[in-house]
Amino acid sequence: MGISLIGGLCLLLAPPPGLAEIAPRPVVIAAGILLLALLAGYGVLCAMQVGPLRIREFTIPLPKPQLLLAQLVVCTVDWLLAAETIHALLPDPRPDFAVVLGAYVAAQVVGVVSHVPGSLGVFEGLMVLLLDDPMPSIIPALFVFRIVYYLVPLAVAIVILLVDGVLHQRQSRSHRPV
Repeated sequence: MGISLIGGLCLLLAPPPGLAEIAPRPVVIAAGILLLALLAGYGVLCAMQVGPLRIREFTIPLPKPQLLLAQLVVCTVDWLLAAETIHALLPDPRPDFAVVLGAYVAAQVVGVVSHVPGSLGVFEGLMVLLLDDPMPSIIPALFVFRIVYYLVPLAVAIVILLVDGVLHQRQSRSHRPV
């Protein structure tokens, strides 16, 4: 949902410069409108509380409007923070934040669709292409982004998991019958 909102707005208002080499402007505008229309339609279905969507053998439960709004806010803030992390790491002169945001969302979507583990190389290549930037200037920023946004949280989560496991083990030992 956050990707639909941000992606649709970026495609309409501030498409990445390199996108012109991939798709003509009318196609980009149509894609932005489609993303926003799909999100709006989903919102209307949730507001109407029509029950779960059924598409052949798949059933998709629809959230209540309050939950949909909360999900949209959390997803959007996450995407904005990730893109701002990249924007802050880029060397001067930096492109506008909206341009970086659009490139980030597009590169993430294509990276996920590519099924390359961690979209390694796909993401970086598309960021270089979409930001229309010479590779040597942007690659270090993308490398640091991977560390800051993926490896640091992973390391923190591993430490928390280990501490939690040790605490549970100690707790289970102290409650054993004698």
